[in-house]
Amino acid sequence: MNITAAPKDIEAELGNAPFDEKTCLYCGSANLRRVYEQLYNKRKPDYGPFDFYVCEHCGSGLTLPPPTAEALSALYQHLEHGMSALTRALLQDNPEAAWHRMCVDRLVQLSGCGTREEFTWMDIGAGAGEIAAELGRRFPSSTGLAIDIHECPPALCSNNSNVIWKRIDISNDHFSRDINFEADIVFATGVWEHVRHPDVFARNAIALMKPRSMLYMTTPNYSSLARRLLGRRWPYFFPGEHLCMPTPRGARLCLQREVSITRGPEVRVQILTRPILISYSLRYVFTKFGMPSLARLMPRSASCRLPSGAMESILWLNT
Repeated sequence: MNITAAPKDIEAELGNAPFDEKTCLYCGSANLRRVYEQLYNKRKPDYGPFDFYVCEHCGSGLTLPPPTAEALSALYQHLEHGMSALTRALLQDNPEAAWHRMCVDRLVQLSGCGTREEFTWMDIGAGAGEIAAELGRRFPSSTGLAIDIHECPPALCSNNSNVIWKRIDISNDHFSRDINFEADIVFATGVWEHVRHPDVFARNAIALMKPRSMLYMTTPNYSSLARRLLGRRWPYFFPGEHLCMPTPRGARLCLQREVSITRGPEVRVQILTRPILISYSLRYVFTKFGMPSLARLMPRSASCRLPSGAMESILWLNT
């Protein structure tokens, strides 16, 4: 695919411009409709209120205006490497069914790097480091950089000589400038929906790719059947945390625009955005749906792939 959008000034685009409540951060449309107002966070009831909009052009959902960087930072002081302690414990309860193993499998499958002895990769928003640790173990000849806003997590503090940790504020509009590293695989799983500027985040991620490389991101899918059926009860609907959630169309339009800005209008890329099933343990599923007694009866090894309303966005760069 050849991107033919007009080139723009990258420095100006990366500035800390104020949010325009009439503009979609994925496709740029001004046709937004407010669907929820005066929302508060589920885990921190005093965090809010927020108004939530839907873009009538691409269907993506957006919190506008988003919380301030200071308010968002205060929220994450209550969490454990980006998640509640309960959620992280549930995901780790059955390692074989944990979704981060599924993400590693997808990265290897889609990139083709698994057939090579040496390659480089970067985990943006690495959280507790589960994916980085697994990828480093599985490919000991690879070199990985894991970045996030906090100190190095225990999973990466030992026995991961091929994984480098770097503390970076990924909410900074220019965070890619602080990283002297380019990768064959750049990925951000469960991160894109948490940032205040999803368009600028994508631009930074693309700037960290090698000329021939892949970008992979997983997010909630705001156009999913699960979201349409469950509405505000959709498990991925977290006011003040999941700030902006794309649709496949919105993600594709955003990546097309941002790769043109970052790499030039004639860059050759392939972009694929689509719904996916997520592998969860049954203990996790029943606990999340308010049935902890039933969850305790489930074997730790029992898992299933669910249409929970997730999607993946993949960009292959070939310059």
